[in-house]
Amino acid sequence: MQFEYDTISQSVLVVDWSRPGKQSRTIMDVHDPDNMRPLRPADVTRLRRALKATTPENNELSISVLLPVAGEQHWHSIRLHTLWSPLSPGSYIGVIGCMTDTQKEQSSHAPLCCADKSTANRPLIVEDMQRLGRIFDVVRLVDPSANAVLELDADGTLHRTGERCAAFWDTDSSCANCISSRAFAEHTTLNKLEFTRNEMYFVIAKYVSINGTPCVLEMVSRLNEGRWIDANGAARICSCSSTR
Repeated sequence: MQFEYDTISQSVLVVDWSRPGKQSRTIMDVHDPDNMRPLRPADVTRLRRALKATTPENNELSISVLLPVAGEQHWHSIRLHTLWSPLSPGSYIGVIGCMTDTQKEQSSHAPLCCADKSTANRPLIVEDMQRLGRIFDVVRLVDPSANAVLELDADGTLHRTGERCAAFWDTDSSCANCISSRAFAEHTTLNKLEFTRNEMYFVIAKYVSINGTPCVLEMVSRLNEGRWIDANGAARICSCSSTR
């Protein structure tokens, strides 16, 4: 789940990628008590204090909160990035962020895995990637240790395409803040907000094993419809420096 907060309108645009089409987007008023009800008052206070403490130089934060999920309490991780403008140097003008159910992630850490090299198993990951491709702008397999993009042969064998995975981020070397490398090393799933010169992205990196070959499934969503992007696709804020 990702969200954008605008200090002028005092509204939050929430995008839930688990919901289809237009149902995935919701605009909420932060002053409506019903919208804040899932959060405990202490968590709301802690969140506001943490946001107030950010600066243009230190504009990222992460907190953990307990939220109800299907009658149970799950720990969630909220990652935030405050947005600043030279026209309003004293305070941030907006916030973008993402929230993940860490308890759900921990229960689903078993990687996607094709059991052998038979052609019959190849569609398992292919179908997953095709389905995810209807949600994300970019879905690909990478070997972060080799800075390489991977693809599957007809027999289910992975091989390098010759393309560098870092090329998507307009860099010749491996990313300094590469969550795919961390996901690969830790056999886990990670996410982050990524900034380039003109665009913002939400990135998920999930460790997978295909026919015994470890790699990372990357899912990238371009934030090109938010209020912080102008008609030409350029960011309207001054803090969209790369976090790589």
